[in-house]
Amino acid sequence: MHWKIIYLKKKKKKKKQDESKASLNEYDALNARLRLRRGLLNLFSCLKAKFSGKMRDQVQNLINSCLKTLEIVRETLEHSENCESYFIDSINKTLLIHMPPRQIKTISKTDALNDLGSMLTHLQTILELSTLRDLYDIQKSLQAFSLIPRNIVTRAYLDANLFQNETYFGEISVKNLALVFS
Repeated sequence: MHWKIIYLKKKKKKKKQDESKASLNEYDALNARLRLRRGLLNLFSCLKAKFSGKMRDQVQNLINSCLKTLEIVRETLEHSENCESYFIDSINKTLLIHMPPRQIKTISKTDALNDLGSMLTHLQTILELSTLRDLYDIQKSLQAFSLIPRNIVTRAYLDANLFQNETYFGEISVKNLALVFS
């Protein structure tokens, strides 16, 4: 009898979760976008700090949080309004700048969300790369990672932290890595 009660409770929870996914509204869409922006702000603040094991865990938690929120944003994309009429293409012509105006490239919402998701997964790959300790594995992973087209954030994060102060991600001396390899 006890197992039937537990089974029914689990079934009710599953129905509530399915109903909550189906009933996402404009408030949920706006809330998810604001949480994503706050998460990205916290993530970018952590990315400029000195790399350490503790910082790696914090960055990993922020990436996971942003990826979860990004999925909610994707689910609530139909609640967003078309804002193309608010964007002025000729804004560069009216600004006082010393550069010639450049073409402003606009992308779709889904492409922007896909780019953001790929940036977050590339950052996760870099964090996984920081846990490797064998020079051969590091070399193979770097070669595989170099074939993936990355955006400027992930490329800069990898370049800044890979061999900082002659250490691999600030943890292992490059000399010690070479000694382990030979």
